[in-house]
Amino acid sequence: GIPMLEGPGRIIKAERWKTWGTAETVAILDDVLRAYTEEEPHSHPILVGNLSAQHGGRLEPHGSHQSGRDADLSFVQLHDGKGPKGDQELDWRDMNALNLDGARTWTLLRLLIATGRIEGIYIDTGVQKLLYDHAIATGTPTRGQLEQWLE
Repeated sequence: GIPMLEGPGRIIKAERWKTWGTAETVAILDDVLRAYTEEEPHSHPILVGNLSAQHGGRLEPHGSHQSGRDADLSFVQLHDGKGPKGDQELDWRDMNALNLDGARTWTLLRLLIATGRIEGIYIDTGVQKLLYDHAIATGTPTRGQLEQWLE
C-alpha cells in the first residue's frame, strides 16, 4: 500500500496508519480531489477517513477497508465558520438539510463516477433523500441519472 497524503481538496481525518490504499485507489482519489478543487475553488476540502492499514487486513470496526480499495469521503458541508468559538469544525457525521451542500456534493459524485473506476458509492438513505430532492429542484443530475445512481 501507499499512504493517502494531504493535498489539494482534502483534509485527512483518519489516523495515519488507517490511510493506506492501493496505488490505483490513491491515484484515483488524488485525481478526483484535485479536479474537485479546480471545479469548486471556493468549496471546503473533502474530509478523507479510513482506507486501510498498510498491509491490509481487518480494520475494526469495519467489515470493509481490508484491501486498500475503498475509502471514506465526506459529503460537502455548508460551513460559515460561526461555531461556538468562531471555528465550526467540518464534520461528516451529522449531515442534514441545513448543512449538506447538495450542488457541490453532486459535483464530487459526478467526478467520482466519471473515472469509470468506481464500483460502488455507499450513501446513507437519509442523505440520498436530500441529494434526490436537490437534484429534482435543480434538474442536475437528470431523472435518468438519479434512477441509475440512487436507491
